[in-house]
Amino acid sequence: MVEEVQRGARQATRTLNRGTRLVALAALLWGLVAPVAQEAYTAGWRPETLALYTHLAALPASLAVIAAYPHAAREALVYGMLLGAMRVAYLESVELNTGPVAAAALYTAPLIVAVFERAGLRLYILASLAVAGVWLALGAPLEPTPGLLVALASSASYAALIIYTGRIRGDPLRVAIGAQGAGLAPVALLCIASGCRGGTGPLYHPILLAIGPGFLAYTLYIRGVRLVGATRASIVSTLEPVTAATVSWLLGARISPLQGVGVGVTIASIILASLG
Repeated sequence: MVEEVQRGARQATRTLNRGTRLVALAALLWGLVAPVAQEAYTAGWRPETLALYTHLAALPASLAVIAAYPHAAREALVYGMLLGAMRVAYLESVELNTGPVAAAALYTAPLIVAVFERAGLRLYILASLAVAGVWLALGAPLEPTPGLLVALASSASYAALIIYTGRIRGDPLRVAIGAQGAGLAPVALLCIASGCRGGTGPLYHPILLAIGPGFLAYTLYIRGVRLVGATRASIVSTLEPVTAATVSWLLGARISPLQGVGVGVTIASIILASLG
């Protein structure tokens, strides 16, 4: 009896560790979006146009997967619409707020997920620490901004995406590929509404973003959330802004001591969340 309990505990630990690694790998890939996007903007892309072309680059593969596996279409469509809605809200938040405020607001999502999932006191605390760490790491000010409601909408849409991820039952790769094409609809509507014309650059930027942070990252993420649950995954996902800040530092950006503290707090929260 004791051996069975110990065996079960070891299996649960292995599952948690594997799921954490998968989510962390996805977050690392997402963390590369900021430097790639910055290079793309320098090369002539506009944020809305880059997002549009990223989904367009994914569309042929998405249509092929949905045609070959029709049973994956519903989850892929819902997931893609949530992904596109989050991207639209975030782009509008960046437009109305500074980049750090928009990113930090987006990453208040772990708190929403923890409350929705009734995760328990320990994970509430870790989610709060991770959110605080991200705000510090990004150097985001805390005063109210004109785009506060849009920033909160981006956070809510990201939380909805994470929660739905935990409810996906189909093949992660098929859903992830199908979703990237489905996400085109909300982004295209944003482009139409904002007069999204011009502002293009080399096509390898959207292709890279569609493959790495798109197909691959979301496949890893869906697999990881299945193993660790939505709340833990949302905390581990805060590795993304930390990765982006670290890459910026490696490329020559200056990071204040307070931002360094934020990076440390976020990483500590991720480690503690991964321990079960």
